Amino acid sequence: MDEERRGAAAGHPGAILAGIGWRLCLAVVMASLWLVVTAAPASAHPTLLATVPTAGYATREPPREVAVVFDEPVSVGSAGLVLRGQARGPVRTGGPTTSEGGRKVVIRPLASLPEGWYTLRWRVTAQDGDVVEGTFVFGVGTGLSARPDAETTTETSGLPVVVLARWLIFAGLALALGGVAGARLVRRRVRWPVHQGDVPRPMVLLGTLAGLAGSTGLVGYLLSGDHGSLLDSRPGLLAMIEMTAFGAAVTAALVRAAGLAASVLTAVIVAEGVRGHLSAEASSLGVLVGAVHLAAAAIWVGALVHVLRAVLRLRGDPAQARALFTGYARLALALWLVVTATGVVAAVLVIESASALTGTGYGRALLVKIGLVTVATALALTARLRLRRPTGSVVTGVAPFARVESAALATVLAAAAALTALSPPPDPARQVAPPPLVAGPSGSAPWPDGY
Repeated sequence: MDEERRGAAAGHPGAILAGIGWRLCLAVVMASLWLVVTAAPASAHPTLLATVPTAGYATREPPREVAVVFDEPVSVGSAGLVLRGQARGPVRTGGPTTSEGGRKVVIRPLASLPEGWYTLRWRVTAQDGDVVEGTFVFGVGTGLSARPDAETTTETSGLPVVVLARWLIFAGLALALGGVAGARLVRRRVRWPVHQGDVPRPMVLLGTLAGLAGSTGLVGYLLSGDHGSLLDSRPGLLAMIEMTAFGAAVTAALVRAAGLAASVLTAVIVAEGVRGHLSAEASSLGVLVGAVHLAAAAIWVGALVHVLRAVLRLRGDPAQARALFTGYARLALALWLVVTATGVVAAVLVIESASALTGTGYGRALLVKIGLVTVATALALTARLRLRRPTGSVVTGVAPFARVESAALATVLAAAAALTALSPPPDPARQVAPPPLVAGPSGSAPWPDGY
């Protein structure tokens, strides 16, 4: 009886999380606080506040400078701003410079601009690591009619690449961290029968390789932004930390030091917490919420994958297969509570109105994620109810629902990757009205005061 109680206690979710997670949680908290204290505050995503000259209007005199103004500091490369005349082609300018604490990016024409319409194409790197680009049109000369409907664009460059790279990072964390958690659960809940072959090893190497591919892709993406040294910018530094951590974890996985690989990946979780939108909304609390949310989701997904692999090898031992699924159900419940609680806090911090849920791309992606988590929860509850049946095969009665649950959770990670790359709903308090226009026959506009 005592042995059975010790076995049940070892399989309790608290014991599993304590075995693999207390060092991880402590490291996340300490590293999060250190990074938040030492790093400059980040914003959720840059918003274009103003252009110089005013987009869609003509200036009476050739402008001495052409600029874009954002609500947060940005970094820009040597080719970040390119000016073209719609009739004359490229315009020779000096290199881009920044002012207003990095919020204003300026280029200056090397010669007076002739009368006509011009297009400025800009490309900057945000503090969250996304490369944002756009265009605006302005005119020079009193003989031009105003064009307030002229197209002004702003978009995240290479969005599919960013989403894919971040999904590889999240999936890699799931396979590595969740695999280690699942392996510990198997060791504590199952006395592995010799006739079932070797105990399945956690897919730490596969996970770390996937994460290394994703983080390397992000580094390449940032280099495409042409904003100088990676180590001189916040997003570049975080991307390098993640790539280095995954590289070290791959080395640990190659020598079969799965626990060491999982510990190294703590740096990735902290970096994602610091980089995420929540760090802009709630500073240290946002970093902690984001890091805990990602860690819990990764362990939930990866542990399920590993448990499924083990159960499929226990076809000839239904009693132990049932015991293993029961242990995972308890662990998954604890993780689900953490994921749900932190997810609610994150949504409240980022989404400030109900209309933002359906009226913005970020809000719609969040609704998709919530729907997928709901589906995964329903599948988990169904599997749990079937697990309580005294008879029936666990492999045929429970495993199918768990497989679909794991697929739904993998899609949740994809939705989470999309959320990190999409711009969150803008804060109305941070919006600035464009400068007023001066009435005139050409609809021309002066330079904004202070610029």
